[in-house]
Amino acid sequence: MREEDLLKAWQNQPVESSPMSVEQVRAKISAFQTRTRLGCFLELAATIVVLLGFGMVVWAAPNLWVKVGSALIIVGGAFVFFQVHRRLKVGESPEDIGRQVLQFYKQELARRRDMLRSSWIWYISPLVPGMLIYWIGMAQAKPENPFNMIGIVICFGTFFGVGLFNEWRARRVQRQIDALG
Repeated sequence: MREEDLLKAWQNQPVESSPMSVEQVRAKISAFQTRTRLGCFLELAATIVVLLGFGMVVWAAPNLWVKVGSALIIVGGAFVFFQVHRRLKVGESPEDIGRQVLQFYKQELARRRDMLRSSWIWYISPLVPGMLIYWIGMAQAKPENPFNMIGIVICFGTFFGVGLFNEWRARRVQRQIDALG
C-alpha cells in the first residue's frame, strides 16, 4: 500500500466519540434548567397578558358570543399555564456522579420531548373553542369588517404553526437523547 492510501484510510476511519464528563453533563443540565425556568416565566407573562386582555374584552365586547369566547379563552389560557407549570417543573439533579446524572438528564429530555409531542392536546386545543366562538361573535358584530377573516386565518395558522414547531422541537430533543446513548 502506498503512503497516500494509508493516509486516506486513516483519515476516513470512523471517529470514536468520547463520552461526556460529569462536569459537561452537569453544565448541560444547568443550561437546560435555566431555559426551562425562562420558559415558565414567559408562559406566566403571556398568561397574564391573555387574562388582562380578554378580561377587558369580556366587559367591553359587542355581543354575547364575543363575551363567551373571551371567557373561554381566559379559562383555556389558565389551563394551559397550569399544564405548562406542571409539565415544565425543573427536577433537581442527583448529587451522585456518573451514570445517575446522565440518566437524570436523559429522563428530563424525554419528559420535554413527550411534552412537546403532546402539545396539540394540552397546549393548543384548550384555546380553540374560545377563539372560534370569539371570531364568530366578531363576525356577527361587524360582518363587513375584512379583518374578521384575516384574524381567523392568522389565529388558527398560528395554532397550526406552534403545533408544527413543537413537533420539530420534539424531534430535536429526541436527537439529543439518541446522541447521549
